[in-house]
Amino acid sequence: MGSSTLSRILTAGAFSAVLAAATAGTAAAAPPSDHEPTRSTTGSAFAFLSGPESAVFLDAFAPPGEDSFATLEIFVAGFECLTEERIPAVVDDLTSASATGELTLTCGSAEGEVLAHAVVDVAWEGEGSISPSTFAGRGMACVVRVLTRQATVTGTVQVTIPELGIDETARPGEGELREATELCPPRRD
Repeated sequence: MGSSTLSRILTAGAFSAVLAAATAGTAAAAPPSDHEPTRSTTGSAFAFLSGPESAVFLDAFAPPGEDSFATLEIFVAGFECLTEERIPAVVDDLTSASATGELTLTCGSAEGEVLAHAVVDVAWEGEGSISPSTFAGRGMACVVRVLTRQATVTGTVQVTIPELGIDETARPGEGELREATELCPPRRD
């Protein structure tokens, strides 16, 4: 995967985090009777890992008022593997993060569906400067400020798909830590 493609993926991931924070944060931070300004912060981490046949996307989230969790998406041998299951994660601001656990995923393609098993043991360590971005304007009820920091990713994701004869280890490539803070004006009734 080229660096420009990976940059687009990382940018899309940051924007997705902004949208997730804007959607989840508003609901969590602003009950219907609340007429005060609201502020909520969601921490997250992104990692891209790859194996001989696989591309693995691992995201960890620390939404306000909820336990931190990680989700996984795998592309392998023409299949896209997804799950609604979550594994425990820890996101420590823009300093570090980790995710460890096991997931069962459903992999689909034009050929049909198969099941995959993934064992995740991944850690992020922030490095370098922090880059700020602000999202505001017409059509946005709130202002969202995102801080992004590159991260060194360590660990592996073991991917097993018995029906396809796949048993491989995905190793780290790129990663980053993010913190999205949403500021919303008081509600008007």
